[in-house]
Order: sequence, then structure tokens, then C-alpha cells
Amino acid sequence: MSNIHHNHTKLFLKSFNSLSQISNSKVLDMGCGDGFASSQFLLHGAATVHAYDPFKLAPELCSDLNIPYYSQITQLDSDYDIVWMHHVLEHVPDYLILLQDIRSRLKDTGWLWMAVPNMANHTVFSPGHINNFMAPQLVEILRLAEFGIKDMSIWAHQGQLRIRVPKLGMLQYPTPMLRSIKDTGRCPSELLNKWNW
Repeated sequence: MSNIHHNHTKLFLKSFNSLSQISNSKVLDMGCGDGFASSQFLLHGAATVHAYDPFKLAPELCSDLNIPYYSQITQLDSDYDIVWMHHVLEHVPDYLILLQDIRSRLKDTGWLWMAVPNMANHTVFSPGHINNFMAPQLVEILRLAEFGIKDMSIWAHQGQLRIRVPKLGMLQYPTPMLRSIKDTGRCPSELLNKWNW
């Protein structure tokens, strides 16, 4: 994985100011690639990190850090505090099924942290991407997967959408978004470019 992806991972963790949430948590690195994100969660105090990627051999970094590595989704546990999914969803044909599966593997107090390319900032399609997302569409997908979107955080930055959303919570849109949809019939991008609505 490139240094660009490594830098995006570091920025994501700093941007959400979530280091206290990582401490003593059980994390699943979904689509772990070279294992860099797994190593960062350990560095910031996660109690346990599991790495999953169906398309790679066990990364050396995971082996060096004694991080359990899985290549079959059925091998994964169902009690994670955090599922980390960095630039995975754009590669998955059945993304709604995957999100529902991820939700089933989170504790009731668990969170999905995810990043995808923001098509609102791209003029060309990237090779290997079979899905393309903009913020309103992604919010609706997470609602359909029954995540608690009222309490989600979303940040559009550097051509990416970074999302943090709880497993449980209200399935309705946040109040400013509802007001905008009622008044204008749409949700302006400026409401989506904030940490929280």
C-alpha cells in the first residue's frame, strides 16, 4: 500500500480525535492490505486487532506484530468495538450486504470508521473501483444498513469521505439535513462537510 494511503490513515485517526476511543478496544481492520492501519491501532492502545483481507497473503507486518490475520469472513468474531474500513467499499460489488455483515459483528456500543473516495471531488473514475460514492448517497446506504446515522460524523476532505457511525441509534437524518430537505428539497454539500451535523 502506498505512503499516500498510510498518510490518509494517520490523518483520519487524528482528525476524528478518537484516540481515547481506540484505547483498550477490540478492532477489526477490514481490508487490511499491508497491515499498516492494524499497526496504528495497536500503537494507539487497542487491546486487540484482527486483520482481514480476502485478496492478500498474510501481510508481514501483521505477522511481525502478532496480529491475527483472516482471509475468510466467516472466521471473524462478533464483538468488535471498532470496524475500520479504509478504501474498501468502492471495490465491493455487494456493498450493502457487506455493511450489514459488519454491523452484525459490532458490539451494540460499536462503531464503523470508514473512508471512501468522494466522487464530488473527482472527474475521472479510478481503475479497480466498481462503486462511486458522494456523501448523500453514502448516508442513505448506511441508513439502509441500519446504522445510527443521526449520530454519525462525516468529513469531506482531500477527495475523500471520512465517516464514523455507530451501530445503534436513530435511523433518521440529522435535524439540519431534514430541515434543508423540507425547505429546499435537497441537502447542500456544506452540511456534509462538517464533523457532525
